[in-house]
Amino acid sequence: MDLVGSRELVRQSRLSAKALRLYDELGLLSQARVDPDSGYRWYEAATRKIAARSLLCLLRHVAGEEAAFALGKEFIALLRARPLPLMQGRSGAVFQIYHGEVTPDSDGPVEWCRPVPDDQAEKLAARSPELTLRREPAADSQPDSDFAVPLR
Repeated sequence: MDLVGSRELVRQSRLSAKALRLYDELGLLSQARVDPDSGYRWYEAATRKIAARSLLCLLRHVAGEEAAFALGKEFIALLRARPLPLMQGRSGAVFQIYHGEVTPDSDGPVEWCRPVPDDQAEKLAARSPELTLRREPAADSQPDSDFAVPLR
């Protein structure tokens, strides 16, 4: 298992250190290891196969970290209001995609996604009109091109 420190995660994911700490406090991030003396966090970074899957997503153009974080809070509130079936392991983890750079000067698209069982996807999408259903093809996730941190 390859580990990457929080500084490298900030660089690769384009999240701020503040956002990582907030996600940690909210219980959204899965760290692989935390240094007991310094509190420095390490995350798993490995190439892995991601099977084709159905996703319910919330996509918006946001400007700045606070707006990106607010979008995540809105997404989580929607999931709490209309619980979805749990999928086991990382394949069912909520995740966030930055489709462009998000700064105070540019409103990059940010997307929050939650995998759902394929056989229930249409029914679940109809129950949550604020979310978009899309089918993602199978892929390899690689740390240098598509860095993903599993969200609980």
